[in-house]
Amino acid sequence: MSNLIGQHLGPYCILEQIGAGGMATIYKAYQPAMERDVAIKVIAAHFAQEEEFRKRFRREAKAVARLEHAHILPVYDYGEADGRPYLVMRYLEAGTLKERMAKGPLSLSEINRVVGQVGSALDYAHRMGVIHRDVKPANVLLDSEGDAYLTDFGLAKMMAGSAKLTGTGVGIGTPVYMSPEQGQAQKVDARSDVYSLGVMLYELATGRVPYEAETPLAVVLKHIQEPLPLPSSVRPEVPERVERVILRAMAKEPEDRYQAAGEMVRALDGAVRAAQAASPTEPAIETTTPMPGVVRAAPRAKARKLRLPRWVGWAAGGAVALAAFFFILSRVPLRVQISGGQLEVVRVAEGTLAPSELGLSEAEGTVTPVPQQTPVSTRATEPTEAPPVSVPPAVAELEWERIYDGAAFQRAAVSALAVDPQDANVIYAATSAPGIGNGAGVYKSSDGGASWSPANNGLERAAVSGVFVDPVDSQIVYATTFGAGPYKSSDGGAHWKPINTGLSQLTGAWGGVAPFLFDPTDHTHLYHSDPWAGVYHSTDGGENWQLVSQPDQFVISLAVDPRDGQHLFAGAYYFGEGSQRGGLYESTDGGLYWSPIALDIAGIEEAAVELLAIDPRNPDSLYVPLAYPTAPRPNVLLASSDGGESWREVSFTSFGGEIAVIGFDPADSRSVHIGAGNAVYRSDDGGSTWGIVQDFESQVNSLAFAGDAGALYVGTQGVQWTKDGGQSWQSAASDFGNAWLELIPNPAGGALYAEDSACNLYRSVDGGSTWEALRSDACGLAFDRQNGWLYRQTEGVLVRSEDGGQTWAAAGPRASQDGDQRYLYVNPRDENTLYSLNSGGWNPFIHLSTDGGQTWRPINAVSHVPHGRIVMAEDGARMYVAGAGALDISDDGGASWRACSAEFGFPGSPPAIALHPRDSDTLLLGQWGSGIFKTTDGCGSWTEISAGLDNLFINTLAFDLGNPDVVYAGTDGGAFISLDGGDSWNVINAGLGSYPIVYSIAIDPADPSQIYAVTPDGVFRLAGASPEAAAVPTSTGTPIDADVLCWLQGPAGELASRNPHTGFDAIVQGRNAAQVVVESPSGEIVV
Repeated sequence: MSNLIGQHLGPYCILEQIGAGGMATIYKAYQPAMERDVAIKVIAAHFAQEEEFRKRFRREAKAVARLEHAHILPVYDYGEADGRPYLVMRYLEAGTLKERMAKGPLSLSEINRVVGQVGSALDYAHRMGVIHRDVKPANVLLDSEGDAYLTDFGLAKMMAGSAKLTGTGVGIGTPVYMSPEQGQAQKVDARSDVYSLGVMLYELATGRVPYEAETPLAVVLKHIQEPLPLPSSVRPEVPERVERVILRAMAKEPEDRYQAAGEMVRALDGAVRAAQAASPTEPAIETTTPMPGVVRAAPRAKARKLRLPRWVGWAAGGAVALAAFFFILSRVPLRVQISGGQLEVVRVAEGTLAPSELGLSEAEGTVTPVPQQTPVSTRATEPTEAPPVSVPPAVAELEWERIYDGAAFQRAAVSALAVDPQDANVIYAATSAPGIGNGAGVYKSSDGGASWSPANNGLERAAVSGVFVDPVDSQIVYATTFGAGPYKSSDGGAHWKPINTGLSQLTGAWGGVAPFLFDPTDHTHLYHSDPWAGVYHSTDGGENWQLVSQPDQFVISLAVDPRDGQHLFAGAYYFGEGSQRGGLYESTDGGLYWSPIALDIAGIEEAAVELLAIDPRNPDSLYVPLAYPTAPRPNVLLASSDGGESWREVSFTSFGGEIAVIGFDPADSRSVHIGAGNAVYRSDDGGSTWGIVQDFESQVNSLAFAGDAGALYVGTQGVQWTKDGGQSWQSAASDFGNAWLELIPNPAGGALYAEDSACNLYRSVDGGSTWEALRSDACGLAFDRQNGWLYRQTEGVLVRSEDGGQTWAAAGPRASQDGDQRYLYVNPRDENTLYSLNSGGWNPFIHLSTDGGQTWRPINAVSHVPHGRIVMAEDGARMYVAGAGALDISDDGGASWRACSAEFGFPGSPPAIALHPRDSDTLLLGQWGSGIFKTTDGCGSWTEISAGLDNLFINTLAFDLGNPDVVYAGTDGGAFISLDGGDSWNVINAGLGSYPIVYSIAIDPADPSQIYAVTPDGVFRLAGASPEAAAVPTSTGTPIDADVLCWLQGPAGELASRNPHTGFDAIVQGRNAAQVVVESPSGEIVV
């Protein structure tokens, strides 16, 4: 394969070589099947010879191929030919950012655009669990439009996994752009990529890299120890706020940097906008000639500490020699493991790497250690007995495996529908989890609803709440999300990008679809509102937003007059006494000033207005349903026929549920359609009388009309539609993901259960690979551990199953006829003690039975806790009940209660609650939109523990039963793992697919190594879960016979392997050394 030009590599015809490096050669090729040019990266022969490298390459290639983002160069294919792996990627005619920089300086806007696009790509990749490790201008491609595409994901990690290159966990990259921790071969996370992006921004802004030296090793040392030269010392014209962004991005310590690439992008965009506002003209930042004179260093930059043993200092004679010594030795692979009760030190290389033996490639000084020999294992003498130390899992190796596609589960609810105004056969649907509100994706049909496929490329979060088609250019589509702001597609949903510039809040919605409106006089003018911020306006198709005003402190609905884009209506939520009073407001100047609209109906002046609709066929007709319970009664619908001057109440007592959506058929000027409960209703006389159009099996969430096609589309569980006025209906549900599910493992093992928000119950007896539907007319699931029985509650009775859920029989009366008795619990120490919690309505009672469900009595907790959850300790005495802004605790099985500290008081109900399996004083609460909170003193005090979480919409929490220091969290942005009891988090999205919204995480009590998650794409199992604790020696002064000299430091001086999560360090020197050296925190050298 020395000359591939003119040959075939699989189905690809090689045309020409377009690039080469130490790791791979890049070719331009032609793919006949798709009639397109592609780029093919062929791995160098000396890497391909190693089987472990090829396996890692395949694994990483698959991970990279899952990245679907508008600014990540897509990977089309992977293959091997004659033992040589290759990647097939999109081919771009334009060059790299490095080549563009060589041609001349970029303007401030161009810098902001490129860094913003690259940062957005990194932010997405990090949420998907992928770290780049080699961010630099040479890995950024530019197309003819100037858009940036990040490439070479995962290649540095592939190199780091090769025994011919480095030891386990050693980072490889380009020294000029390396973070301090990467230069020291420590574990890296997303913040290392933020540092490298900061270096790239520094170079773009000043025309030079921050650190230069004669050797790559000296460059690495400067990154670690030297203060950062101020960009303004190099180029005085660098704006001060842009400089501050660079300084923070390049902080020596990761915790001092931006914690996410998206955070850096938003800060840079704000800095550039401020600079542009201060200077009307925007010349390019001149970067052609170095500035003479003194270069000032950043005063706040901290030198990163090198934790070296004393003997390293003795052996090295000078700073450069010391750095070179550390840099080389830290790359000699070492693994310390426990095998057969003995300590085993494994050296993955023979010989010592001297500086002259370290290979350095010419291209940008990329460090490439020379190949080494095969692993050598040496055995130490049997260690003395010591207490076990839990070894946390290697996050980088964790990956989810889908074990079930969700075919048996209820389909996701379609929360929003939009029809292409130019082509009635093109329909978009946004799905969400019923009863929860969080979204699961965007789907598109091009054949009038007969078939649907995901349209998700570039959507960084799974929680999509709404979808909107531009009324003029139907290739432009917008999506609103929970927690990530709005997104835009310019190619009919094929690719998406976030449009958050200028938005101070990204919450998006208060339960339903976030308001998003087109100005009827100019389709590029948009309105968007956020309940925590107010009303925003954009005049450039959403690329930039400006906060207009806030008519009330909690705007949850918005409408625009179809005749006048300056005439707006807004609905607000009612929180009771105070300034947040709810009601309806009007603006006639594009949202600058607002005035309240009197509804003139007794008792509802301050009701919550969650939905308002203007009839586009008759813009003076307005409809406003009022939200219960702030309204005096359910289903209050107000109508106005004079633009809001006067109102009347419309009666619709036949409606079977709260009004979710109001629609107007453009082909019929008389009709008004309403979706309420499980049905669609129609009125032809302005709401005076109503008739049912169709009754469905599940809740109606959205409506859309296809104009001249005469079609009505209804979003329920999937999409239903009629094209003949409701005479006949068609349905499409199987193409959509499954609905929200809670996984519930049997405490005794042997079965895994799942319940959705509609109370459908499912069971798997083969570890989640197959599922069967069980009884669906009851809610809640509780386990009697002593007898192996299951309990649920129907509308009238308590039912029990003694055969795992196959058959059920009445066991007693329902706990209460009031509200939704959703949650049911059995005391783990007393099978006759049952608890039922009202999760619906506003009755705060818990109901208790001490005779196996035969009789019930209320036991009211201290606080008002509707919509709550109960968790119980294994002793059956300690209980917590969490609800709306309150948490109560009992130490006697619910007989008496006390309120938790006033420090608790988070708004809303915690959707996630987890009790430490061995410490009933330690509790975690997950809030939807607020992150995770922790108490370790039985709820006396609380601490927010959201470090590392880039999505604060928490759906589920679970302690690892085998190692409670390990905690799992499921969010709208994927799965996260904590290795320190929840104090810090890392994303683990590998394998979860393009929509990793995690509904639930569960751990099998009978086998804690089995960790499950459920998403819209089905059920997943985690591979590479927590290993069992391994015993390591802690005694001092004990000779250990080994042929490797190493220095290891643990928190108490114990011997431990160099683990990427514990933070322990290891250095190896010599080939025939005779001892293992341990340095304790007090500084003693123990041999």
